[in-house]
Amino acid sequence: MFQKNLIPPHCRSKGVLNYGLLNDLQARGVHIAPQLTSFPRRGRRRLAFINNFSAAGGNSAMLVEDAPERSVVKINDNSVTSVTTSVVTVSAKSLTSFANNIKSLLAWIDQNPDTRLADLAYTTTARRVHYTYRVGFAIDSVPHLRQKLQGYIEKGRSPQAISHRHPLSIAFVFTGQGTQYIGVGESLFAGCIPFRSRLQQLDQMCIAQGFPSFLSIIDGSMTSDLVTQSPEQG
Repeated sequence: MFQKNLIPPHCRSKGVLNYGLLNDLQARGVHIAPQLTSFPRRGRRRLAFINNFSAAGGNSAMLVEDAPERSVVKINDNSVTSVTTSVVTVSAKSLTSFANNIKSLLAWIDQNPDTRLADLAYTTTARRVHYTYRVGFAIDSVPHLRQKLQGYIEKGRSPQAISHRHPLSIAFVFTGQGTQYIGVGESLFAGCIPFRSRLQQLDQMCIAQGFPSFLSIIDGSMTSDLVTQSPEQG
């Protein structure tokens, strides 16, 4: 909404609303967008309240605000003299997908020949998840990258799978609102300093807002039954 300056239509507003419940939505300042609606900035910061209440137990809300406006400075690749080589990566979960991703990147380069090498390198490295099958190309220009990709396809090369030598262990699983019991994080709270420090910080925030402490549920020190505790503690 902030990036495109548009409010998408509400997914449930496909027919007539039940105005028998509230027939004065406009007077209450409630506007449900029936279609794609313009959301211009108009020289001031916009606010948006995002609420999520899901069947899986999610219950969260967030108030977001426009970031300060910044001027866009276009940088010419020729002006960046300190960087002579960039790295572009391609990865996939399977060899078939990997081969298709190589071809897709090659086709995209042909369709966008004026792409900045720095942008392409940043997008494929810092802005992408790197999967089991991956390859990196050290190149100095977009035509150089095209040559590398084309050669990779013609030679029918395939990367070796990169995997962990040992399976990763699970330290703690947050199960959501469906399951709580006394001592749910006792071992991790006692042995993991970052986890303990973070929970202590959050506990102090709750107390400062007038809510009861929840640490006794985590560390197992609670003596009363869990069902007698407040919803905030759970």
